[in-house]
Amino acid sequence: YGYNDMFFLRGGYTFAPEQAFADSYIHGFTGGAGINYSFESISVKVDYAYRYNRFFDGNHVFGLTLGF
Repeated sequence: YGYNDMFFLRGGYTFAPEQAFADSYIHGFTGGAGINYSFESISVKVDYAYRYNRFFDGNHVFGLTLGF
C-alpha cells in the first residue's frame, strides 16, 4: 500500500501448497515499511523489512538510499 508516493506498507505470507512439502518451507509472514522523501535536489529512501524464519529469529533488513 502506498500513500501520497511517500509512505509505503508491504506484507505477504508464504505457505506450503501441499502438506507433503510443508517441511521444506521455512518462511511465513513478511512485512515492511518505507518512506520516500525528496527535498531540493536530494531524495532519501528508508526501508525496513521483516521475514519470519522457522529455524532462526526473524530476519530484519534495513535499507537507506540517497539520491543526488
